[in-house]
Amino acid sequence: MSYYDDDDDDAHDGDSYNDHSGWTYNSVQARNIYGGIHHHSADSSVDAGVYFYPGIIAALAAALFLVASSYAQIFLNLDLAIWEWFKLAGSSLLVIPVFYATERGFHGDVFSPLRLFLAVVIIVAAFVYGTDWPPTRGFAEFIGNWLVWRF
Repeated sequence: MSYYDDDDDDAHDGDSYNDHSGWTYNSVQARNIYGGIHHHSADSSVDAGVYFYPGIIAALAAALFLVASSYAQIFLNLDLAIWEWFKLAGSSLLVIPVFYATERGFHGDVFSPLRLFLAVVIIVAAFVYGTDWPPTRGFAEFIGNWLVWRF
């Protein structure tokens, strides 16, 4: 980067001149500021291409299906004592925000309404088929026991 100002011998008619080459993100350069500077930029904390990885999408969908199936297993049996309902509430206060933060961390705000709709579809499918489908029946019971702290 090069900069020429009024006091420089290579000055161009008293004007400022900036020359920059290469890639930059959120760079600011200023001269003779009288007042405040307000710099606004887009949130760059999420990689723009992360939501296109099918492995991440499939893993999150499978995890959501298994956790929703375990909730279905718990609610369909309804054999919980009063303290187990409190344990389930405590587990839910941990599991649901962590799952939401993980999903949002991978995808950000990209296609939020579509992802919410697909999550609802996966949860409904898990409640309907998760406890009857042989590959997930054992997992649903195992995770359900962990949710109510039956070790």
